[in-house]
Amino acid sequence: MNNLLTHYPVNWIDGMKLSSSHFIAVQDFVTDSLRDAIALQTTDLNYGLQPMAGDAFKMHVLMDHYNQLQLTLEECHAVTPNGIRIQISTSQEGQTLTLSKDMTEMKGNATFSVFITAELFK
Repeated sequence: MNNLLTHYPVNWIDGMKLSSSHFIAVQDFVTDSLRDAIALQTTDLNYGLQPMAGDAFKMHVLMDHYNQLQLTLEECHAVTPNGIRIQISTSQEGQTLTLSKDMTEMKGNATFSVFITAELFK
């Protein structure tokens, strides 16, 4: 389901003073419109991890002697159900995600999920 429209087109008029906020508003409107167009074509079968020439998903899991779990997501190319693209790549500096969790309170075999969320325009 799509979100409500939050970025509106700029009403350009002759002689108006331009600022960077006008161009940012236009870019946000175009991005929002493209996201909506992609979301209209997204079904339950064609979102999620996207096929790539290399790895579409690459994650390292490390558990140390102190029961500290560390997950490092190095590659992820995906599309969310509302059309937002997630692109995490080690080829771009600062693009890895790391999660550390103390596992001392976990007893026996534990199963848990890791979710990645993305907010457009933030």
